Amino acid sequence: MRWMVAVMVLSGCAIMMQEHLPSLYDGRSEPRCSASRGWAWFDGVNFALDGAFVALEATRTDRPSSELIALFVGSAVLDGVSALVGRGWAAECESARAEYD
Repeated sequence: MRWMVAVMVLSGCAIMMQEHLPSLYDGRSEPRCSASRGWAWFDGVNFALDGAFVALEATRTDRPSSELIALFVGSAVLDGVSALVGRGWAAECESARAEYD
């Protein structure tokens, strides 16, 4: 049960931890945001692992756990969205920094 909690805690890191460009940024000051795609990559790797765990659980010959499959599908959705959003935020920040320089 503890590892199930860990799976959900490690989901969506880019959305929760990445500093993105404020919506009211005017371009006159240095942008305070993160252009790193590290959290987005982390979420992308978690997305792939979630998919692998879903496939492994679904192909079990004994009774597959629908709760585990639902947990990993939910985690995969969260990780996928977070990876895409984090990548977009990083690109937006990179663009704002290039414009500021």
